[in-house]
Amino acid sequence: MPPQLTRLFIIFAGLGVMFIVVTWVAEPSSFGWYGHYRADALSELAARPTHYVSRDACAECHEKQAKQNKNGVHAKISCQSCHGPGDKHIEEPSTENIVKPVAAAFCIRCHEANYARPKNFPQIVVAEHTDGKACNVCHIVHNPGEMVEEDAPADSLGADTLGAVKG
Repeated sequence: MPPQLTRLFIIFAGLGVMFIVVTWVAEPSSFGWYGHYRADALSELAARPTHYVSRDACAECHEKQAKQNKNGVHAKISCQSCHGPGDKHIEEPSTENIVKPVAAAFCIRCHEANYARPKNFPQIVVAEHTDGKACNVCHIVHNPGEMVEEDAPADSLGADTLGAVKG
């Protein structure tokens, strides 16, 4: 065998041995028990405090929004999918400890036209659909299939969440 191939073989063998040694030293003992991750992570994650609350906990104070959501197209989406963890808000209700998404930027995360989404999923081309207005100027955000009435008071629209849409 030519000396070049012998050296190459020795290098690859050395790298293989190094890989096995590093893996043996660095790999946690529970790695691979339940798949390609560390099994001890399950108990560690279970020990963390819960930050998400049930939809019923939100409905205790936000009856109108819960009813709109329950009867609408967003019925299968939890409140906290848009508003973030609600544990602190339940303990001490305040506008400072819950996310109030800006509709113009937030709705398009799911509804901006994207070929990767299913064809029957409601999608829009923002520049063509909005005329620069926020989604909640026309749609009730908790039930987007329902339109805002022309003479609705500003607070029912979520005036603090209005924003211009970038097209």
